[in-house]
Amino acid sequence: MRRFYICPRTVIDDKVPGRGFPHHRLFHEVLGAHWIDLPGGHILMSTDFNTEACEETWHQNSQVAHLPHPTREGNVSLFDHMQNPEKRFTQAHMDALASIGVSPAHTVWDIHKIASKISPLVKLSSTY
Repeated sequence: MRRFYICPRTVIDDKVPGRGFPHHRLFHEVLGAHWIDLPGGHILMSTDFNTEACEETWHQNSQVAHLPHPTREGNVSLFDHMQNPEKRFTQAHMDALASIGVSPAHTVWDIHKIASKISPLVKLSSTY
């Protein structure tokens, strides 16, 4: 399943440390990654990965903020999610999301509805 992340736009083309290829090669070869530009050079991105190892590599990047997992944390508000420092989701990310109409009370499924209206490819699932 696709997930949402917030990161600087430049991270996608930066090389994976020790691997010599850009981060975008971690993303699913067919589904790829899609995003909406946010203030400050950041993007709200939806993506899936080629393998679990690729996902783990992406998650280790300190510039990538993880939004709640859609199945395990689908009902968690962004405010509550922000309280977990491991996710790297900060008030600055919340402020950037506010520019597209997302509030701290929203969940990832709310973001899915908002983002897919802005860009139909930025969503958590291709079936809805």
